[in-house]
Amino acid sequence: MPRRSPRKLRAGAPGSPRDAVNTLLISTCPGPPACTAVHTYLFVDGLDVITRSDSRMAGLDPGLLLRPGGPLHPTDTPRTVDVAAEEDPERGPDRLTVRVRLRGETVVWSV
Repeated sequence: MPRRSPRKLRAGAPGSPRDAVNTLLISTCPGPPACTAVHTYLFVDGLDVITRSDSRMAGLDPGLLLRPGGPLHPTDTPRTVDVAAEEDPERGPDRLTVRVRLRGETVVWSV
């Protein structure tokens, strides 16, 4: 899956003023041998949101999250999307979710 271009995010980075605009970069890991599976990374202003939220989490499959019109595609109607899950599913169904919506021409993300 090709690397995505940076997207804009409003009020999604910890400690940011409510109207601050941050940079969101969506990327994928290469899979084996670097990782055991291919997964998605979400970086806000250079910080890995998934790892900083819970180091046991890994981003979900990019084919699920980044497909055209997929769950991260913003719409006027807000939606909550699972973006990461605990790497060891036997330990519990922990998930990391983000809320995505479109406000005018701005994509608004919040964790």
